[in-house]
Amino acid sequence: MNFLCKITRRVGAFLGLGRTRNNRQSYEQRVQAYLTLIQKLLDCPSGEEPQILDGHLALVDEGFVQVCESFAAQLQEEGQDNQAQFLQDVAQEVGAFLQHEETGENQQQALEDFWLQLVKTERESGGDKTAVHQVMRQNMGLIVPALGDAIAQWVQGVLAQHPDQAEPLAALVEKTCIRLRQFPYGRYAEALEIAIRGYGVVLELRADNPEKRARTLNSFGVTRLNQADMGINSVANLEGAIAACNEAAAISRRLGLHKDLSDNLTNLGNVRSTQAEMDINPVANLENAITAYDEAAAISRELGLDKDLSSTLINLGAARNTQAKMGINPAANLESAIAAYDEAAAISRRLGLDKYLSATLTNLGNAHQIQADMGINPAANIESAIAAYDEAVGIRRELGLDKDLSDTLTNLGAARNTQADMGINPVVNLERAIAAYDEAAAISRELGLDKDLSSTLINLGNACLTQADMGINPVVNLERAIAVYDEAAAISRELGLDKDLSGILTNLGNARNTQAKMGINPAANLESAIAAYNEAVGIRRELGLDKDKYLSDTLTNLGVARNTQAKMGINPAANLESAIAAYNEAAGIRRELGLDKDLSTTLTNLGNARNTQAKMGINPVVNLERAIAVYDEAAAISRELGLDKDLSDTLTNLGVARNTQAKMGINPAANLESAIAAYNAAAEIRRRLGLARDLAGTLNNIGFAYQTQSRLTGNSSDEKQTALENAYRSFQESLEQVEYLRGEIGADSEGYKRNFNEEWNKVYRGMVEVCLELGRYSDAIEYVDRSKARNLVELIATRDAYPGGVIPENIRQRLQSLKIAINQEDRRLQD
Repeated sequence: MNFLCKITRRVGAFLGLGRTRNNRQSYEQRVQAYLTLIQKLLDCPSGEEPQILDGHLALVDEGFVQVCESFAAQLQEEGQDNQAQFLQDVAQEVGAFLQHEETGENQQQALEDFWLQLVKTERESGGDKTAVHQVMRQNMGLIVPALGDAIAQWVQGVLAQHPDQAEPLAALVEKTCIRLRQFPYGRYAEALEIAIRGYGVVLELRADNPEKRARTLNSFGVTRLNQADMGINSVANLEGAIAACNEAAAISRRLGLHKDLSDNLTNLGNVRSTQAEMDINPVANLENAITAYDEAAAISRELGLDKDLSSTLINLGAARNTQAKMGINPAANLESAIAAYDEAAAISRRLGLDKYLSATLTNLGNAHQIQADMGINPAANIESAIAAYDEAVGIRRELGLDKDLSDTLTNLGAARNTQADMGINPVVNLERAIAAYDEAAAISRELGLDKDLSSTLINLGNACLTQADMGINPVVNLERAIAVYDEAAAISRELGLDKDLSGILTNLGNARNTQAKMGINPAANLESAIAAYNEAVGIRRELGLDKDKYLSDTLTNLGVARNTQAKMGINPAANLESAIAAYNEAAGIRRELGLDKDLSTTLTNLGNARNTQAKMGINPVVNLERAIAVYDEAAAISRELGLDKDLSDTLTNLGVARNTQAKMGINPAANLESAIAAYNAAAEIRRRLGLARDLAGTLNNIGFAYQTQSRLTGNSSDEKQTALENAYRSFQESLEQVEYLRGEIGADSEGYKRNFNEEWNKVYRGMVEVCLELGRYSDAIEYVDRSKARNLVELIATRDAYPGGVIPENIRQRLQSLKIAINQEDRRLQD
């Protein structure tokens, strides 16, 4: 009631109302109605807020804004930061709406006044970006495209009175438009559209001033690029950006403005690079981007413009990086990217340009991260990435560059996540990743940078998802992943960032898919996953991105979800067909775009679906042949691109398919030999790359394949003995890797360790079976002891495992000791 009275007084004072008893009762009733509406907004599913407000328009007034702000402050004091931020956003949006409504017929005058306030602040503050942005934040409801018309009319009016002021007017409008383009607090699309219209006015004013016109064209092109990045008429805006940059470059060449030409070429390279990332003639556009960057760099070297050279080298490295990600000479292009970043970093260190150095180090870390992802010295490269990110973080903390710090922390989190995926201190590294993401998210919330917050939340969700995959509090971590994806999706919906939204929905689908795989409401979660993927696909098609890399990614994930449904017995035949259709469409897109690395991944998934069809008895012979054919194609691509890690994954799947053929009685001896050959090739790669976890899995497959080989009809005793000895050696090496990985798990990670043991118990079982078949009973006891698995004690205690059905006395005594030890361990875990 105290809180209610406090808000009531504040609302009454704000509205200038009297303090009579009747008025006070009236205020209290209205404030209670506001609070009820606020609670509905807090409780409703994300995205339904506008409908709720529309249904209570009688309460949407200045008083409601005041109560929202007061309630948000109260929640913040209680530590409920997310709900507090939500209500602050609601108050800001409703305030902007009311301001817009109040202008009504006087909107034109309100826009003119707003524009005058902007240019006055720009002029009087000496171009202080923060001051201009503060004015914009106070007038969010007036950041509308019509402001562009108000700018044009204002300029015409001033010129009519002062015809000699064209250039000062152009300069003032251009500077203010730059501030509009840089506005980071929402209404991004509207602000960019206003800037575009403002630049159009400036270009008209500078029709006879080619030098300054070229510079305006450069800014105009950058703004078009920003629009394209947001998914706003991407193709058209990129073409417009290229036209502007080309015209600017032509003027700079003609006038001999070499420094300006370097700037024009760098921006032209950025536009071409973005076209490539959007899968618009990616190979050709990346080559064009690199050509532009190379010329810009040559100019900067010749003029001794080291700072500009450093910036261009960073962009050049990014283009080389993108080529590598697309599978275009990945190893060579990553080396070129790193060389460019190293040179840029050296320049920044020499000139004491710490801010530029931190940016370069972040990009350098990204390149090393990609090398690690591609299996190029993964452990060493991920360490190099983390070292670069750590140095960048240190610089940005010291300089107080909070926004940039948030970006680097997000990348640092991703690198720690990759280490965890590689089995390097997984529990610790995931905790470090989440800590980095949490700090980055807190910075973005504090600065009101919703778009950046959304990106960080996606990565945070991915880390929680990885924790769940590793068995670390899976239920809790999956719920948290879904919660942060939902928040990120709500931000993207609110900001109209449809392209970003489609990516978030894909991640959300992945989380739901993982829940299903873990047996958490599997049918419902798979349906939710497929719904999210379908919405993501629909958005990209609606945006005209039908031949788009990210569409192919989502289609691949959709295929995985359908495949999972099939494995669970949910309309298996139909779902496998749907999975194969999604994979085939994704593969078609990737072939057309020349995305060979991604194509290899999709082909591997397609092979898995065909393999599943075969296991279900759906044309098994034909489907296994089809699976092997696509695995072979995927392997050939990975070999050609030097993608050893991807190749090892495909070879492992190829071995599984050959093994399945053998189990079905299709040329069992020959297919087992082929399976073992594929597994051995995969294992050799994984040994060389130091991928302990992956190597353990492949060696386990080899062990079981040799065990199957030992049981082939018609084997001689020598052939059986050889196969069993090979199985023993494979299981032995696999267990060496497993026990190394277990040693990397911290003492305080009991839950993860338990899941780890359950996952790898299959290797111990295989080893114990082979030991028994070889008559190595003491070895069998040793491996049961090392596994501490009750089911293996029961296996080895079966009389059928021994000649004559007699268990030797020494074995019997050790079994009894093991049972006691396991019971003690069970009690300890329960306590």
